[in-house]
Amino acid sequence: MSKTKLWSSWIDEIRTQYSNLLNLKQIYDDVQNIISKNKKLHQPSSFYDWLSETYVTTITVGLRRVVHKSGSSICLLNLIQDMAKQPEIVSREYYIGLYKNTPTRVANKHYDKLVGEGAAHPSKAYFNKDTTDLNIFTKTLKNYVDKHVAHIDPNKQLTALPTWKDLNDATLKVEEYIKKYCSLIKAEGWVQLTPTIQEPWKAIFDIPWVAR
Repeated sequence: MSKTKLWSSWIDEIRTQYSNLLNLKQIYDDVQNIISKNKKLHQPSSFYDWLSETYVTTITVGLRRVVHKSGSSICLLNLIQDMAKQPEIVSREYYIGLYKNTPTRVANKHYDKLVGEGAAHPSKAYFNKDTTDLNIFTKTLKNYVDKHVAHIDPNKQLTALPTWKDLNDATLKVEEYIKKYCSLIKAEGWVQLTPTIQEPWKAIFDIPWVAR
């Protein structure tokens, strides 16, 4: 398999995994909205604690899996670091070739914006910067998963728990890089990665949950 086909399959898998997380985020946010609009539900409940803890655990573990490497796992950092070894593969010529029935000037303009004006291909520094930025933006979440969720750290070295802002900012940053590499590898332009839920899943809340 060529490198471009390998990287294409990787970014597709990464995008799918990330979209699944956004699907869960959408459901959680909608449930929170339902609760906020019904004052009768504004009371302490262990159910709310469970709901939030389950959501945070699922999203943080999911983001760690999408971003951070474990051996040869398919993840953003492994993808970016592999591309850094042969940056000339995703050249301007390669990128222009992905545009079918589109003026070359359009592809050139997009590549200028994506990689740099007049650049023949990305530099290794281009990929190294993305690696550094991703590590910085997801460091708190990774530490939380490694030292609190997946394992019990005997040294209690987790100095900072992630906030809701940390979680939302990291989620948005990861989406930014997935879109970027979908474009660089496949010339795909994604406006958003949140899938549309086809089923009327909220209908269950129209039914009393406790039988009387």
